[in-house]
Amino acid sequence: MEYAKRQDEVLSRFPEVAYVAAKVARAETSTDPAGLNMTETIVHLKPRNQWRHGMTIPKLKSEMDRAVSLPGVANI
Repeated sequence: MEYAKRQDEVLSRFPEVAYVAAKVARAETSTDPAGLNMTETIVHLKPRNQWRHGMTIPKLKSEMDRAVSLPGVANI
């Protein structure tokens, strides 16, 4: 939970981000393929005309990946 909170806070500071939501663990159903220790973070972006000049999806992904990097945590 603490990792997810930290990542949400960091990601929400990006000017391109409208809001962030995280799902920790998995649903209580056999149809959810997520592992028990998996966290899914959904990042909703603002319209591109509100992004920083020159920002692209690959640049933004790279910046976000570096910003939320934690030891022992794999971002995919």
